[in-house]
Amino acid sequence: MIANLSEKDEVLEHAVYVSNTLTMKYMITKDKLSEATGELIKELKKMKGIQSIIGVKQAGSVSQRLQAERNRRWGLEEQAELLCSEWQKEISRQYSDWHPFKPTIVNGVLEEVVMEDDEKLVAWKEDWGIEVHNAVVQALVELNECNPSGRYPVHVLWNFSENRKASVARAVKHLMKLWKADMGNYM
Repeated sequence: MIANLSEKDEVLEHAVYVSNTLTMKYMITKDKLSEATGELIKELKKMKGIQSIIGVKQAGSVSQRLQAERNRRWGLEEQAELLCSEWQKEISRQYSDWHPFKPTIVNGVLEEVVMEDDEKLVAWKEDWGIEVHNAVVQALVELNECNPSGRYPVHVLWNFSENRKASVARAVKHLMKLWKADMGNYM
């Protein structure tokens, strides 16, 4: 029995070693991917004038354009920036403990879904209309997806044609395509 216990202890030690090694490799790979993503974002931000399907978006930012348009219609153009700032502050975790999400199983996967009956969301919808409500909900969803721990807006690679995050591989392919097209102009 002691031999069996000793053998299981060795197996457990080996499993812990393998787990620690894999965790360390995962962290190193994640850091390298994060660094590569940061470089891609930096380079794509320099290319602001170029209309592109892959670019950089500040995920989790309440759409200022939408609020400005809404406020212009109501004659509140001067308040657009202030209101947008207040909404952004409300949805950012650094300023608020508000978390209008509920865990729900969608297609067999546990996801956090926005609670449409949340008091603040209902009040915003009644006070400012569906466009503002949808902009706030979109910002909340993006924050929860792209930066759930800090819940403040972050720059992410974005596929504008599909309105979703872009993978690093897709962004690199797109950048290479733009670069090759640009190189053709100089040959």
